[in-house]
Parts: sequence; structure tokens; C-alpha cells
Amino acid sequence: MKTKTLGMALASTAAAAALSLGLASAASADTYKVTIRNLTLGQVFSPPVVAAHKGSVRAFAAGKTASKPLEIMAEDGATGDLVAALEDAGADVAVHDGPVPPGKKAVITVEASGNNSYITVLGMLVTTNDAFLGLNAVDPAERGRSVYRVVAYDAGTEVNTEACEHIPGPPCGNGKKEAITPGENGPDEGGVIHVHSGVHSLPQVLQGKERGAYLDARQHDWRNPVAEIRIKRIGSSN
Repeated sequence: MKTKTLGMALASTAAAAALSLGLASAASADTYKVTIRNLTLGQVFSPPVVAAHKGSVRAFAAGKTASKPLEIMAEDGATGDLVAALEDAGADVAVHDGPVPPGKKAVITVEASGNNSYITVLGMLVTTNDAFLGLNAVDPAERGRSVYRVVAYDAGTEVNTEACEHIPGPPCGNGKKEAITPGENGPDEGGVIHVHSGVHSLPQVLQGKERGAYLDARQHDWRNPVAEIRIKRIGSSN
């Protein structure tokens, strides 16, 4: 049986989160401003998700199978299930109100209640099959810095066809596609999360055939990192 990293991590902390709700309401809360800058030439980020949570929560782990909520976000940019799973674990979650184009930035404010001092940031690179940016459970105060360069990960849940029929973002615009399930177009790359190798242009593009039906690496490839993330504490209440 494959391990669903997010599901197991969140399930293991749900009981503890429930027991601590009363204490969290009386504890201090820190407010963080999270700035996410898109460093790519031709990749749009889906509306980024920022979560403040306890150190025992992990949204993903390289070398492990993606959870279903993460798979949905990585393939379609849809955040509802991911937000619900994080909140079920006691996380405080905020989602940007729109996508982040190349060269632009998103600013998100999240209030971290109780002991939710770890920050996770997630978002899909929408002109891909299943690439996502991931800043995974960092503690800005502990590390003594608040600027992070973040790579793109491959969720390992969908074959990287680079074909518009499987891609929701521009120039494909297949915004109504639903998550590809195993047996249709996935999983691939061993079915585990790993650093993404980018867009390579399939032979159809390189030979000038079916132009527009596949991604063009000249526009949509990247070299890691794909995002710069700044985290700043802007307020605290006792």
C-alpha cells in the first residue's frame, strides 16, 4: 500500500490539534506577511496556499507518494481539498485571491494561532502536468532568516505528456480538466514526489508539428529555483 504523506501526517496530528483548541484560543498569535515572487519566464502560479501549522505537520515529502489533496492541487491548481486537510490538522490557512504571473508577486497575510509557528507555501505551475512549488514546514525564527528560494517539485501523479489536453494553464487553457487518475494519465516517475526536471519539448514541437498542442520549452521551461518567498512577522498578540 502506498503511503499518502499528507493524509498520514495530518491524521496523526488531528487528535492533538483538537485537544489543544481551547489552549490555542488563549495563547498568543503571530501575524505573518508572506511574499511569493514568480521567478520564471513563462509559468503562471495557481493561487498560492500559505499555512501556519505545528512542526509535526508535513504537506509533502520528497520520495513519498503525494496525498490526494496535493495531487489535485498539483494537477489542476484546485486548493479546496488541500485547505480542508490542513485546517483539519489545526493549521491556519490563507489563499491568494488570484494566480501569480511570471515576474509578479503575491502578498498573503496569515495569522498563526497557538504554536503554529511553521510555514508551508504551495502552488501549482499551471503550464505543466503536475509541477508545484513547495516551501515545506519552515520556522523563520528558528532559521534566523526569512528569504527562501524554492524549487519546483513533480508530484509524480501524472505522466509529463506536455500535451494541452492534460494541462490547465496557458497557452492550453484547459481549465475544466479534472485530476487525472491512475490508469488514465498517471502516475509516472515511480509515483513519488521529486524535484521536477522542467519542460523539454516533445518531438511534435521540435519538428514543428501540431504546434500549439504541446508545450514549448523555449517559453515554458525553467531552471530552479522558480520562486522567492519572503516571510515577515508583522504583528503579535498575547
